Amino acid sequence: MLIMPPFQREGHGCELLTRVFADLRDQRSVVDITVEDPSDGFSSLRDYIDAKNCSTLPSFQPPSIHQPFNSAMAEEARVQLCINKLQSRRVYEILRLYHTDMTDAAARRSYRLMVKQRLNRPFQKEQSDITKLKEKNALTGPELAAMVAANPLEERHQYLRVQYDALLEVYTKILLRLGPLK
Repeated sequence: MLIMPPFQREGHGCELLTRVFADLRDQRSVVDITVEDPSDGFSSLRDYIDAKNCSTLPSFQPPSIHQPFNSAMAEEARVQLCINKLQSRRVYEILRLYHTDMTDAAARRSYRLMVKQRLNRPFQKEQSDITKLKEKNALTGPELAAMVAANPLEERHQYLRVQYDALLEVYTKILLRLGPLK
């Protein structure tokens, strides 16, 4: 999809993508709508459209939105809007932020920990893999030490802080564009 520069920032991309998604959803053979290697601008546009559409689904409204992301939410987004699980999780985080009172320290902390838990999953998998290799004696002392030292805890915490802050900035821009939800 390409909108020429003189016509960008006028809502044409949003309208075009909204209509393409609507047409595709009407076809029974379409199960999932994905985009290969999207640009940052396209990803933001898609997040905005998907958040707007998902905001009408019961699973993405209070009180359900305050529960942990689950397979029922992913399934509802897939069936109703042809949104894959990864994208529905991202939209869940955006809409959960919308419904979270960020002036409330406990609510803000709960939201931050939920997002960071998802961001931390690759590190947890790596730790699990290292543990399995240890149990099988597949690593020697120097190899094991190198793998364990590859991601010191403080570096991981710093990485999670930076990633969380970047996501919060992106999500906030999307929410500002969404405005009040109906």
